[in-house]
Amino acid sequence: MQGHTNDSDDPSKPCPPVEPSGIFSGIDPRAVLIGTLADYLASVPLGLVLILVLSFKHSIQFWDENANQALDALTLTPEFLAWAFLLGMLCTTLGGYVAAHKADCRCVQHGAFVGLTSLFIGFMFHLLSPPEVPLPQWYTMTGVLAAIPSGAIGGWLTSRLVIAIR
Repeated sequence: MQGHTNDSDDPSKPCPPVEPSGIFSGIDPRAVLIGTLADYLASVPLGLVLILVLSFKHSIQFWDENANQALDALTLTPEFLAWAFLLGMLCTTLGGYVAAHKADCRCVQHGAFVGLTSLFIGFMFHLLSPPEVPLPQWYTMTGVLAAIPSGAIGGWLTSRLVIAIR
């Protein structure tokens, strides 16, 4: 009768020893790296497009001598912050999706590690060159708190959309 805890037809066969699985067990570092790369390769051009679209919407002329101050003010508007947050989390979700698809196992865990890796890289960029116009602290904290769950959602989507189809 199939279904014993030792996955055999013989109930007298001993079960394998239980081994603890750590947070890093089963993680494919290449998959996480590829997912993080996908996150950043999507984030940079989408961020530039966002700045261009909102600049044109608010009639910021790049050749004007006050363009830098206008762009700095634009990055602190609620409209920009909302769109930047949404695009950033969608890009991290995409990275989690890519990592989980590449790993083909432990999808949510791979996606979460993309969020964690993206946070680490963002922190390193912030240490190397802090932004000229600091973002509001609430916005930064919201982004930090949402990064890992966003990557995990991407991994979860992979498990539901791709792996479930197989």
